[in-house]
Amino acid sequence: MKSVKLVQNNSIEPKLEIELIFKEYEKHEDIGFIDLVDVVGDLLILTGDGSWYELGIPNFVRAELSDSTIISVLSFRLSPYFLTKIEEFRKKDDLFFRFNHRYVRALIGDGKQIPRYSSIVCKIMEQAWKYSQSDWIKDLNQTNFGKTDLLELPKIILPEFEGTNEISNFIQKNRFMLPGW
Repeated sequence: MKSVKLVQNNSIEPKLEIELIFKEYEKHEDIGFIDLVDVVGDLLILTGDGSWYELGIPNFVRAELSDSTIISVLSFRLSPYFLTKIEEFRKKDDLFFRFNHRYVRALIGDGKQIPRYSSIVCKIMEQAWKYSQSDWIKDLNQTNFGKTDLLELPKIILPEFEGTNEISNFIQKNRFMLPGW
C-alpha cells in the first residue's frame, strides 16, 4: 500500500486510507507488552495558493508493532463536499497530503498489574505524501463520486385515517439523513 490511497468505503462515500510509519518509539524496561490503541492527528491538503487546508481527524483502523517500528493505518471518510474541495485544490495537478500527529496512545502492561493507557513518544517517518494526478484520477473513477444524485421530495401529507400518526412518527424517526447533514 502506498502512504495515501483513495478507496470506496461504502455505497455512498469513498475514504482515504493513510499508512503511517513511526520509528524509535519510547521503550521502558518494565513494559511486558504494548498494544497500540489510537493515533490522533490532523489530515491536511495543500491548496493551489500554497496554504494547507485541514480536512479533519482520521479514524484509527489498525496498527502493527515490531521492535522499533509502528505501522499504523488510518481512515478518513470523504463526503461529496470534501471530494469536491479536493478536486478544487488539485486544479489539474498532483495532490499533496500531510499528517500532523498529536499523540499515539497505547495500552501498556508488565504482565503483573492491570494494563494502563499511556501516550507514547515516537518519531513519524513520513508526514507528507504526493498523490499523483494520474493515480488520483484512476482511483477516483473507481469510486461512486459523481455517480449518485440526491433527490429531495416534498413532505407527504397523509389523509387522516386510523394509524396515520403512527406511520408519520415511524417515518420521521427512521429517516436515513437528518436535516442539516
